[in-house]
Amino acid sequence: MRKLIEKWNYDKSKEALYTNTKLTAKYESILVDNLEIALHMMVRPSSDYLHTVTHMGKTFIVCIKAKTCTCQQFQLDELPCPHALAVLHKKGLDGDDYSSLYYTKENMMKT
Repeated sequence: MRKLIEKWNYDKSKEALYTNTKLTAKYESILVDNLEIALHMMVRPSSDYLHTVTHMGKTFIVCIKAKTCTCQQFQLDELPCPHALAVLHKKGLDGDDYSSLYYTKENMMKT
């Protein structure tokens, strides 16, 4: 069991070392996939932080200050969902800055 954990830690540290982004490769890939979906959404601001996002006939409310979306994915994964990324993209903000610190290369190197 100890060898398995040691190997896992080594593999994850190695992966983080060769990542050129703020997030590890796995989570950066998820953000890229979510952004591709987000580019097809319509965003209407209600305030500086609150936005209504419409996609395929469904409506979602995103609060970027609280890092929440009515789809619940943003809160559960602590990674911007496609609806949140649609808002962030429209505002010119980076999804990495709204992701959990657990997904960063820096934290992966510490494990």
